[in-house]
Amino acid sequence: MSERTPAAETVELAVLGMDCADCARQVERAIAGVPGVLSARVLLAAERALVEYDPARADLDAIRDAVRRAGYDVAGGAETDTSRAYTRSVFRLLGLVFGAVLLVVVLGEWLGLLETVTERIPWPVWLAAILAGGWPVFRNVLRAALRRQVVAHTLMTVGLLAAIAVGEWAAAAVVVFFRRIGDFV
Repeated sequence: MSERTPAAETVELAVLGMDCADCARQVERAIAGVPGVLSARVLLAAERALVEYDPARADLDAIRDAVRRAGYDVAGGAETDTSRAYTRSVFRLLGLVFGAVLLVVVLGEWLGLLETVTERIPWPVWLAAILAGGWPVFRNVLRAALRRQVVAHTLMTVGLLAAIAVGEWAAAAVVVFFRRIGDFV
């Protein structure tokens, strides 16, 4: 256990966009690299970072900037009852959308309609849907690649690109869809 200096302050930051242990490690390293930070602990499931720092040597803006440079967002204050209610309604809506998509895919495949429908949709429509749905993930993978890091979504992105390369647009779109659902869960 580290000794706490009298001047040290502890702050809890809401870090958005983390979805794996590797993401949490990147955020923790970024925060720990700020001069004046005494300790940093990232709680992935809570999307929070607990930071102990010396206010004479570091400020919150520098810590927030380090998190943003690592490719993640920092939210303001504590969660309110209104935002919890909003989160519940979003999860309910996502559940309905997930169920509807799953029903359409399963019934379409069972009845032999899915292949017919996917062949009639032009590839630019598939590409637009994949890019629109997957852009936040693609952006994080690209940022990590520019920092010479491999993140959890890198392998899925490579698989998605392989599906696109062989013309399996529907498979690529389903991967993007489920990946985005995973980000919300």
